[in-house]
Amino acid sequence: RFLYGAPAADLAVDGEATLKLDPQPFAQFPGYFFGLMTERFDAKRKEIEAAKTDAKGEAALTVKLDDKIAATRPLLADIRVTLNEEGGRAIERRISVPIDHRPLYLGLKLDSEDGAVAEGQSAKFLAVAVDRAGARKAAAKLKFELVREVFEYQWYNQDGRWNYRGVLRSEPVQKGTLDLAADKPGALSFATPSGRYRLEIVDDATGAAASYRYSVG
Repeated sequence: RFLYGAPAADLAVDGEATLKLDPQPFAQFPGYFFGLMTERFDAKRKEIEAAKTDAKGEAALTVKLDDKIAATRPLLADIRVTLNEEGGRAIERRISVPIDHRPLYLGLKLDSEDGAVAEGQSAKFLAVAVDRAGARKAAAKLKFELVREVFEYQWYNQDGRWNYRGVLRSEPVQKGTLDLAADKPGALSFATPSGRYRLEIVDDATGAAASYRYSVG
């Protein structure tokens, strides 16, 4: 509406949306990491189809997403909408909304405040499955794998000069399956020597996955 109360009818509306990772997707699950830690998602800009306000001063705007978004991590859209008045003045508003691009999201939480486990102690994890609204869901026959991450340096010769590069090698430690109930988190525990480790869980049915990196000792 205009300041004097009349509906802002027949005005042009446009904008854009930026798709990006949601840094805090589920406030009700503090300490959990949802999706694969090793996954990258570059922000994507999407133009919003231009529209005009109706007699009530309202307009429906549509953001077209890709047919399939493979990201395992939760995403959100930062949306900017601009209402253009006939006199040239533009009114801009911004809002962030979650993107519901998959039916299930998996999260892992390590029972440690600093992401490390003391030598001789077991690494204890909690796991949950949720929808985009944060409601817990049951998930059966999830696959989990614990690997040890070994960082190595490899020497190579290029144009007569020696140099080195770091290479991360994953050594399998333990595999298994896990069932998650809708009313409580699942639990996993691992007793391992000192080193760097990564735990991954995957749901083959939906493609949902999560991982967590930690160190022992």
